[in-house]
Amino acid sequence: MDIATHRLTCIEQTIDYVFNNRDLLEEAFTHRSYNPTKNNERLEFVGDKVENAIIGVHLFENYNIDEGILSKLTSYFVDNKRVLPRLCVSYGFDKLIKITDYEKNTKNSREKWIPSLWEALIGAVFIDSGKNWYATEKVILHLYGEELILDDERIKDILRTDPVTVVKEHCDEFGYLLEFDEKRVGGFDHDPEHVGYVWINGEEYQGDVARGSKQKARENACEKVISILGLN
Repeated sequence: MDIATHRLTCIEQTIDYVFNNRDLLEEAFTHRSYNPTKNNERLEFVGDKVENAIIGVHLFENYNIDEGILSKLTSYFVDNKRVLPRLCVSYGFDKLIKITDYEKNTKNSREKWIPSLWEALIGAVFIDSGKNWYATEKVILHLYGEELILDDERIKDILRTDPVTVVKEHCDEFGYLLEFDEKRVGGFDHDPEHVGYVWINGEEYQGDVARGSKQKARENACEKVISILGLN
């Protein structure tokens, strides 16, 4: 078995799924810097949507909690700054991607391509399986493992890390006026891009651009507040 084949086999063994079309797996593990025309960006788009849906449904089916908490828990588990990077690195996926040395070793870039790699892998499984939700769910639940096991105390701990909750509690504690807004800045109708804004007593904080939902844009803005004010 040559090195390239061994690399793909190792990934399949890790995720407990054998690809029908290994070109999709190769594509998922190829960064744009390595191949500008055949890379994982399109698969990342699919994986992001599919994983959100599967994690959300899993939590709905297994935990009798209200919609607001379901939304926050789903956001936590698919968060590209916390859970996804940790899981991706724990499985060693970051060592198997085809990427230029500069992108691989630059901190700001790593924070983007590591979770993107994870989402692209999920997208590749979904497409390869013939858009089979059950096969994709099996892979996702296998990879998350005990991460998705929740009790009341863990749910409380997770909610304490929700950036919007952290900012709200900070403002409640000191009696500050808190306002939110999200504005669309680009993207497509099926995948819009938004920027979130937070005002605390009139002081404006702007978050990074978020794809997909206004909720993510609000979270990004709150993360900026947390970073600037040192609330973490």
